[in-house]
Amino acid sequence: MDLRSLAPPHRTGVYRGPALCRVAGISYRQLDYWARTGLLNPSISSAKGSGSQRLYSRSDLVLALAIRRLLGLGVSLQNIRELTDPGSPGDPVGLREAISRGRKRWSATVTVGGIGAAGIWIDLGSIRKWLAEEEAASSSRASPPAA
Repeated sequence: MDLRSLAPPHRTGVYRGPALCRVAGISYRQLDYWARTGLLNPSISSAKGSGSQRLYSRSDLVLALAIRRLLGLGVSLQNIRELTDPGSPGDPVGLREAISRGRKRWSATVTVGGIGAAGIWIDLGSIRKWLAEEEAASSSRASPPAA
């Protein structure tokens, strides 16, 4: 995947909405819903009227990939909302905070499919590593060959 074409020129680590969708493997409709409901707000720039664009950071992309993994594990969107930003002091670290702190792993206990509690974990370090490799590969393709 060529990440150069997905970001504004000269802004590594910044993603437009459609670009984030392609990298994260979600639909733009999903991303729009997540943004409107506050699950995944663009941390660089919100859309301000017609013709403007939401700009997402690398951390936003990591969060989108983590949310997609949780959905794939059968965790409901309602539970994911509770896991991203826990409500009470003393709750385990939320997913959003774990990403901002640079944690390598994040874990939680959730109810999956109404069956009961299950322990899950997400390897945030591997997500970041994959993303860094993709960005490096894209930037090396962008560089002209040395003379």
